[in-house]
Amino acid sequence: MLAGIRDYFYSIHIPLLLILAVGWLWGGSWLLLRSLKQRQYPKRLRLGNCVVIMLLSGFCGVLAAGAVFLLVNALGGGSRVGMAIGAGIGLIALIVVVLLVIYAMLELSFRAATRAAALPVAAMIALMVTIGAAGGIPAYIWRQTDRTRELCQGRLLYLYGGLQRYQQSYAKPAPTLDELVERNIISVESIQCPAVEGGGRYFYLPTRVDPQEQSDRMVVCDMLGNHEDGRDVLFIGGLVRWCDDEDFRRLAALDANKAFAEALRRAEGR
Repeated sequence: MLAGIRDYFYSIHIPLLLILAVGWLWGGSWLLLRSLKQRQYPKRLRLGNCVVIMLLSGFCGVLAAGAVFLLVNALGGGSRVGMAIGAGIGLIALIVVVLLVIYAMLELSFRAATRAAALPVAAMIALMVTIGAAGGIPAYIWRQTDRTRELCQGRLLYLYGGLQRYQQSYAKPAPTLDELVERNIISVESIQCPAVEGGGRYFYLPTRVDPQEQSDRMVVCDMLGNHEDGRDVLFIGGLVRWCDDEDFRRLAALDANKAFAEALRRAEGR
C-alpha cells in the first residue's frame, strides 16, 4: 500500500511540503499566540511555546490521520472510493487529535482551548487542503499517464513473447502482428495500445527477434499520437523503453533502424 502511495509522489511535492511545514509551524503558531493573547491566557507565552504546541499537535494529528487512512483504505480494498472515504475520515481524525493535543498542552478548559485553537487550526486545514489540491490533482493526472505507459510496455513485452513463439514454430519472423492473433498466439488486445480509446495500433517491421542481441535495433513501436511527447519501443532483444520525441529521433537515425524508420514514415503518411 505504501508503495502505491509513493507512486503518486513527485519532486514537485517537496517544495509544497516545505510550504505546508513552514505555514503550520510559523503561521499556525503566530495565529495561536494571537488568539490566546486576545483571550487573556493566564500564563506568559512566546512564539516558541506555540511552535512546540503546533509541532506536537501536527505530528500526532498526521500519525492519527495516516493510520485511519491506511486502515479504511485496506478495508476498502484499495479502491478509489476507499481512498476517498479514508482521506475524509483521516482529515476528521487529524482535526480531533490536533485539538486534543492543544487542549492537553494549555491550562484551559476543553471549551476554551477549542475556541482559542479554532482559527489557527481552521487556517492550517485550509492551507493543507489547498496544497493537497495543488499537488494531488497533477499527481493523479501524471500517475494515470505513467500507468498507461506501464500497461503499454507490458503489452509490448507480451507481444515479444508472441513473436518468439511464432518464430520458433514457423522458423521465420511473423509477417504481421495480425498474423499472431489469427494463429491464436496472442489476443487482439495485445496488439493495441491502451493509451488510445478503442485501442491504438503498433507499428511492426518483420524482423527475426533475438534475446541475445541487446542493441538499439527497433522491432515494434507506438504509432504517432498513441501517447503525448513520445512512444514506447520494443527492441530486438526484448527490452521495452519509453522514448521521448528527441530520443526516438536519435534511435531512428541509427543505421540499424533506417529500414524501420523509413517503413514507419510511410505507415504514418509522413
